[in-house]
Amino acid sequence: MPLTLSAMPHPAEPRRTVPVFTDPQRAAAHLRDHLLTAPEAEAWALVAPAYANLLDPADADARFRYWAEAEATGGTSAQPSTTFTAPPLPPTPPTPPGCAGG
Repeated sequence: MPLTLSAMPHPAEPRRTVPVFTDPQRAAAHLRDHLLTAPEAEAWALVAPAYANLLDPADADARFRYWAEAEATGGTSAQPSTTFTAPPLPPTPPTPPGCAGG
């Protein structure tokens, strides 16, 4: 299944857009193929330490159950508000005079 993305306004900064999956099935497939497979799961645990709070990256059965639940719930189970806490976005710098939009 190809990685098909669309875009939507960023929730905290509506002037910016962020890529999003076009449907829950493609999001679940990406989760399965790139976040929950070995050895990528263990690498993601290094990049995002909170990953290990969700499940043991070395436990293939736990990774499969997490994916199956995400797929069954249309992705909502994989999107709890406490999954990953990102730092606040930096303010958008003003557009210099003479540039497009400024």
